[in-house]
Amino acid sequence: MKKLVGWVVVACCVLVAGWAETATRAETKAAGQMITLQNAAAQVEQALRPLVDELQAAANAHDTDRFMALYAPRAELIAVFNGEEFHGWDDLHAQQLKWWKNGKSDAVYTERGSPEFTVLGPDTAVVTLLEGSTRTGADGTAVKNEFAISMVWKKLAEGWRIVYSHESTVH
Repeated sequence: MKKLVGWVVVACCVLVAGWAETATRAETKAAGQMITLQNAAAQVEQALRPLVDELQAAANAHDTDRFMALYAPRAELIAVFNGEEFHGWDDLHAQQLKWWKNGKSDAVYTERGSPEFTVLGPDTAVVTLLEGSTRTGADGTAVKNEFAISMVWKKLAEGWRIVYSHESTVH
């Protein structure tokens, strides 16, 4: 009986040691995956930040082609501005030309704080930012607006592009 109890104790120790080693390996693997995800998120943000800066520069230059180069040139593109939907690259491009008066707009855009990057995966992220704008109204007075922008960026064959955007003025 003592031998049986001894073998049961040895078997339990082996099982517990094996379980502890498996748990440690699982914890190590999970920690490694967390570090990998954090690295991937940092890499995505590092790739997107210059593109967000380029978008801002193109907007301030009122250069529609330069601005639209960062949008996916696809019919599936959706952009929403204050509840009005634009479907497809061509539709949004035409509207952007109108908004910027074919490059003759005097609107000045400024970031209000830093963009927020939410990485959904190695090839998809949401960028949210607050913007301000000042332009000359029809009566010659300065018109100021504040708006919030959310953009879904997707890494496509041609590089990172906006596949969905939403802008709303903040009241």
